[in-house]
Amino acid sequence: MLLSEASSLTAREHLSVLGPAGISVDVAASSRLAIARFSRWCHRTVHVPRSADDAKGYLDAIAAALRGGRYDALLPTHEQAWLFAAGRHLLPADAPLAVADIEAFDQVQGKLACCRLLDQVGLAQPAWSGLATAGEARRVELPCWLKASFSTAGRGVRYVTSPGQAARAYGELVPARPNAPAHVPPPCAHSRPASAAATGSGTAARYSHHCPQTRHR
Repeated sequence: MLLSEASSLTAREHLSVLGPAGISVDVAASSRLAIARFSRWCHRTVHVPRSADDAKGYLDAIAAALRGGRYDALLPTHEQAWLFAAGRHLLPADAPLAVADIEAFDQVQGKLACCRLLDQVGLAQPAWSGLATAGEARRVELPCWLKASFSTAGRGVRYVTSPGQAARAYGELVPARPNAPAHVPPPCAHSRPASAAATGSGTAARYSHHCPQTRHR
């Protein structure tokens, strides 16, 4: 098996599960210090360009590795799943890869698009609205979470409790990513409530929430 990257804790956890199960796992890495390279379960490293800097070069390197015929599966662990879907035509036709079409990814890649999709299929979610101006941000129901449509690791999230704070938060988020959705009510409405705040307005720990409706979809 080939993992799509080696720098995340997710990649390391995949190794710690697959390796002891007797599966030989190689990792694609663009850095000599990638964390997964130091795992006892890492069989081999495939050197690739950093996908964020050279997406075409990254896909070419992955394609070359797959053509060797040594892999039964290519497993994307992070945003490389989107890249594999978008660049599927650049990979071998028989690549051992299971990802959705790029059109499916586009429906959930951003928070705003995902909110609309959940409404369409009837899945429960916190109340939300799309904001186009700082003035609209001042009029949202408070308190709420203001979120950039595209962000990660809590860096595009602000908890706001006043109209002025909401307008300022909108100004911070929009220069990078427009159309920020506002989620209300406060954190208790989220499916994984936070036990403590972490760096970047994220959560230090989360609790799972049983949702039979989701399981049966």
